[in-house]
Amino acid sequence: MSSNHRILIDTAIHAEVKAVFEAVSTAEGLQTWWSDTATVTDDRSALTLTFGPEYTFSGEVVDDLPHARFSVRWTDAMPTWDGTTLSFEVKPVDGHVVLRLEHAGWEGATHEMAKSAYHWPFLLRGLKAWLENGTRVPFAQRGA
Repeated sequence: MSSNHRILIDTAIHAEVKAVFEAVSTAEGLQTWWSDTATVTDDRSALTLTFGPEYTFSGEVVDDLPHARFSVRWTDAMPTWDGTTLSFEVKPVDGHVVLRLEHAGWEGATHEMAKSAYHWPFLLRGLKAWLENGTRVPFAQRGA
């Protein structure tokens, strides 16, 4: 059963399109601002993230359009995330980049969806700070 419930956040970032895309689509980029560790398969068909020893999220890459869009459908994460799709769209706009995060496919306006909607902006601010001025927040300090 699909759902219309989604989280949508646009973030303006003063960085190159390539840098923003790599930050949301490569293991090195993702573990710099979001997860503890990240693995993207060599054929870029799957993504696995860890969040300390307690949590591992795995998903199927469903969009990988260089410097434009990267999407993952979660297949083995937490039950409320399984079946949702996380997409990042990267667009140059007037001298900066707009990064659009869309986390779609929620089964309803659940508590977990609300928690995610609350936490995404904190994480995206960390991504922005890293890309714009090199400030990196250590994984242990990324909780909102």
